[in-house]
Amino acid sequence: MKMWENYVRQTVRRYKDKVKWWEIWNETDSGYFMGTAEEYLEMLKIAYRVLKEEDPDCLVAGISGTSHWYPFTKKIFALGGAKYMDVLSTHWYLNNPPEKSRLIPSINAAKELI
Repeated sequence: MKMWENYVRQTVRRYKDKVKWWEIWNETDSGYFMGTAEEYLEMLKIAYRVLKEEDPDCLVAGISGTSHWYPFTKKIFALGGAKYMDVLSTHWYLNNPPEKSRLIPSINAAKELI
């Protein structure tokens, strides 16, 4: 994890004057992240700490799950991960209008977690 910490630190140092929102990984539930919830949480903790050390005013978005976001997100929250993100990020792809999709139930599920 030392390499991850160094990567985050160097990235935020380089871009902190241009970037104020940081999303930790892309679509953790869709194959872009191959680790476990515990491994993601460790990466999230490190990223959150380093980002806040280097730029205390930045915002950290966690999880960034897709339509299968709930089980992974629920586990991260159960492990205490909510305190290592300022924003819960989701990437919901809708093929139907909101009233015919799973958007409203997904929003309600997110509210219950938070």
